[in-house]
Amino acid sequence: MQIPVDPRRVVTVNTFPQDAMFDLGKDPVGVYDPGEQYILAAYRDRWSAIPKISGGSAGSALDLEKIAQLTPDLIIGIDAQQAPLDQLSKIAPTVLLPFTSSPTIWRELASKTADAVGRTGMLDPLKAKYTARAEQIKVDRAALLARTRFAILQGGLDQGAFWLYGPGSPAGAVLTDAGVQLAPSSAGVRKANRTVSLEEIAILRDADAILYYTNADGSPANNGPALFAQQAFRQLPAVTAGRFFGTTNLLPGSYTGAFGLQDDLDQALARVH
Repeated sequence: MQIPVDPRRVVTVNTFPQDAMFDLGKDPVGVYDPGEQYILAAYRDRWSAIPKISGGSAGSALDLEKIAQLTPDLIIGIDAQQAPLDQLSKIAPTVLLPFTSSPTIWRELASKTADAVGRTGMLDPLKAKYTARAEQIKVDRAALLARTRFAILQGGLDQGAFWLYGPGSPAGAVLTDAGVQLAPSSAGVRKANRTVSLEEIAILRDADAILYYTNADGSPANNGPALFAQQAFRQLPAVTAGRFFGTTNLLPGSYTGAFGLQDDLDQALARVH
């Protein structure tokens, strides 16, 4: 099947191209449903009004019948999702964008999505805004950035453990672009993230501040409550000093998500003392 030059009815089977389309002002006619808690507040109203093509939880299977009923002229996903390409291609031309461990993957996928839906170049204002915001934080918070080292973490989904993010993660890239120094515990994470046992909480003692993932209502996401209830965690220098900051934007998948993380970082730095 030939990819249409200007597709009118696009179904996104992953949140990365979905978010990129929202940023481009072109809403899909069908979207993946990982659960509302994983949808950025900036997108939630638009996302809620669009038909869903999956079961409503992260990792849920695609409903091929629902996708076909939406009569798409293009389907977009990512190869890491292991979408059934042969079955999707029978419904409409299908593009599975390459997903790698690059810390800037959200930017690369946004660009490739723009190409796929015929809106190449429309991301330029967003790119400029992102760069300008990063430089502004560097200048405005220079003194704080010079003396504050951040650890980045998520409660995760593994029992008895949490996830620690490094410079190779989207969040790590956004923070370092803005001049943040990562604490050795985060800086030493070789891939995007690693699973850390609750017995190893003390490695976070090298952090002057901690940034963690929250649900949309501000509560700790995933197994965060179990992590934060640990005495060793409550006694960390960053926690006892009140330099412990939550964000719903820890997993940016688009420029809007990155803007949210930049804002949350700036607000966190304003509270560092």
